[in-house]
Amino acid sequence: MSISEEFIRELKYKNNISDVVSSYIDLKQKGKNLIGICPFHAEKTASFFIYPSNESFYCFGCGKGGDVITFIRLIEKLDYIESLKFLCQRANMNFPEDELSNDSYKQKMTVYEINRLSAKFFHNNLCSDQGKKALEYLKKRSLSLKSIKHFGLGYSLESKFSLVNFLTGKGYSQKDIIDSNVAYKNRLGQVMDRFSNRIMFPIIDIRGNVIGFGGRSLNGNNPKYLNTSDTVVFKKSDNIFAINFAKNSSLKNLILTEGYMDTISLHQIGFTNTIASLGTALTSGQVKLMSRYTDEVILCLDSDQAGQKAALRSIDILKQNGISSKVISIPSGKDPDEFIKYYKDESKIRFNELIINAIPDIEYKLLNIKNKYNLSDSGDKIKYTSEALKILSNIENDIEKDIYCSKLSNEINISKDSIKSQLSKYLSKISKNKNSLNVLPHNLNYYNKDKNQIFSLKRIKAEETILSYIINNYDITNNILSRVSENLFGINFNKKLYLTIKMLILNNKDLNLNNILSEGFDIEDAGKITKIICDYKREYVNAQVIEECISLIENENQKIKIKDIQDINSIELKNYIVTLKKMKQ
Repeated sequence: MSISEEFIRELKYKNNISDVVSSYIDLKQKGKNLIGICPFHAEKTASFFIYPSNESFYCFGCGKGGDVITFIRLIEKLDYIESLKFLCQRANMNFPEDELSNDSYKQKMTVYEINRLSAKFFHNNLCSDQGKKALEYLKKRSLSLKSIKHFGLGYSLESKFSLVNFLTGKGYSQKDIIDSNVAYKNRLGQVMDRFSNRIMFPIIDIRGNVIGFGGRSLNGNNPKYLNTSDTVVFKKSDNIFAINFAKNSSLKNLILTEGYMDTISLHQIGFTNTIASLGTALTSGQVKLMSRYTDEVILCLDSDQAGQKAALRSIDILKQNGISSKVISIPSGKDPDEFIKYYKDESKIRFNELIINAIPDIEYKLLNIKNKYNLSDSGDKIKYTSEALKILSNIENDIEKDIYCSKLSNEINISKDSIKSQLSKYLSKISKNKNSLNVLPHNLNYYNKDKNQIFSLKRIKAEETILSYIINNYDITNNILSRVSENLFGINFNKKLYLTIKMLILNNKDLNLNNILSEGFDIEDAGKITKIICDYKREYVNAQVIEECISLIENENQKIKIKDIQDINSIELKNYIVTLKKMKQ
């Protein structure tokens, strides 16, 4: 029996690894990760880590690791299918007894193709005589033809059957069209276009697939914005508008706006790192997607009360996933699109000033609660201080904590020592047994031999870095795949892992642990693979580092194998020395 990727993805989404593991052992925050005493071997010093950013665990003591499914298999001593059923019961999900991944894959490919054709159909409409009204609207909103083409904007005709007729003419069944959610069946049983008389915004995933649409009404009909409902390829809570462009931006952070037009307007003036959250409150799934590309998000939301609440909620969910944030305050309550139109040619400079002056997340939180109180009143001052200490208690960096203690001291005219003393008491209350944990060294020795070859730790690390980089950046690694042969890898396990992830990428499959393990790895291998993934350091590893790793391995591959030394003759040795000298030149 095969299980589809969509089912596994949903199962893991509904069984958050931190929640599942914390029901078995006590976990403590350690930076952006969690740490606890390993349940799989006897230890006194915690060496069991949870990595929320990639939904995995790894123990540096015993080497056990994997995802939430692997954890349940190990802790409950269940086989794979039993573990899935266990997690289904926990999440109140139905187990797909008769699900066939081949059928699911075909359905997925059909929906991708229908979406692609629909996007092309909408764009052609916009460029036709029937789309003049829509095109004029976009021009009035100051969008250039270049931006319209870049984002693939389109127009859905007023007719309720134009897209349905187009797709059925291409040979697609009514069921497939409805499953793609570009059409629906009305009460009379007629299959009708879901979108009509709307500006169409294609939603594109990181691989370039059109997965859904957002449509803005042109005649004032409600809803003003209409999005594709969830399908086999689209889940609104896990996707982001313009992430396909923003992930390749040279700018290091991401700017999060509330709408399509805001995002496109900012891209148009050079802020190609801008994204939008598809009209919903920021979700954990969206943040996990962001965390693959940045460690900082700049929130550019409405400045009204609803916008402030959204900003505070976004700050918290970003922080939980190890992402820092800042908040932009746009003057006069304008949204980014209005701001850009107002300043016209100066908009890029002006908006960049807003970014420079963006308020850090902690400061924004303090400012938000400060506005509730009258600091000239002693009672209000005490209440404000009490709330402020709760915020400061969540700061992990000691220098940052000290800076905000100083700011709070100056703000309320109370000595810094008193504030730090009160903060210390507050921290003691919420964590009586809090102890500093030693940073555990990464053990690189378990791969140091392979048959008759001995590999340097640098070589081992280089191979693992390449593998980890590909897994964590599979959408931008085509150059590596074209350059690197499996023969580059000297360690058999790494060679097998490389061939597996290359095959999954070429077959357009997700590089999740479940898919990797299904290609001939066992549950013990899950720990090794997880360690390789979790050793990845985004801030230090880039394309240049990967090139250095490849060069290091290629150089070592030129070196003589230990098992060959006994049989080498003098002529071969001389030739080998000549080769080494050339490599050093």
